[in-house]
Amino acid sequence: MQTTYRIIDVETTGLDTEQAEVVEMAYKDWPEDWPEGWRMQSLYRPSHPIPAEARAIHHITDDQVAGREPFTPAEIFPGGEVPPGAVPVAHNVPFDAAATGTESWPWLDTRRLAMHLFPDAPRHSNQVLRYYLDDLGLLPGLPEEAADEFAELMPHRALADVYVTWGIFTALIEEAEEQGYDPDQPEQLLALAARPVELKTVPFGKHFGKPWDEVPTDYLLWMRGKEWDTDVAHTRDRALERRQAGS
Repeated sequence: MQTTYRIIDVETTGLDTEQAEVVEMAYKDWPEDWPEGWRMQSLYRPSHPIPAEARAIHHITDDQVAGREPFTPAEIFPGGEVPPGAVPVAHNVPFDAAATGTESWPWLDTRRLAMHLFPDAPRHSNQVLRYYLDDLGLLPGLPEEAADEFAELMPHRALADVYVTWGIFTALIEEAEEQGYDPDQPEQLLALAARPVELKTVPFGKHFGKPWDEVPTDYLLWMRGKEWDTDVAHTRDRALERRQAGS
């Protein structure tokens, strides 16, 4: 069975995922349309006014969403369940999954994939990857019917971000295939995205921005007594292993 990846983006009433509500959602399928239309975009009415801080990002107003239906997961997949042969995809999945109430879905995170497949990118945000991959000649062009529309879209709107993620995902799949991954075996990509990433530099504290192999050993040992996210803990342990192997 060919796997269809539904690339999704949402705009919300804020960045606090415990309170944020969806005001816009868009998706585009990869590699082909499934099950209806080549892309979808819609506005949704939240239960409270859209704060000024959120409007300043996506410019969606209360007047624009007045009279719209509230968002439900059924807007992404009929019935609100992921059907066989489909995989939901987003860039920075924790936010989109929490905002849409779909944390139990088998989401594939393009940000995590990019951290594994393109570790030398200066950052792994959507827009940085867009231009980084374009500089490498790896970002595909949009379908002809979408190119003019994309040129007219405002930044930080759901469909514009979906187009960017669609291009990044295409480049990721090509790189993944070169490394032996099969896009029709989505469990392979999900497993890759779930693996811890070895970070290039320290993302916090007094050693911020420093390569991990330049961080003092006593600081790395101090870190072992603290709670860290999976990537930081993995990178710390790898740095210590290299020192122990070289001693």
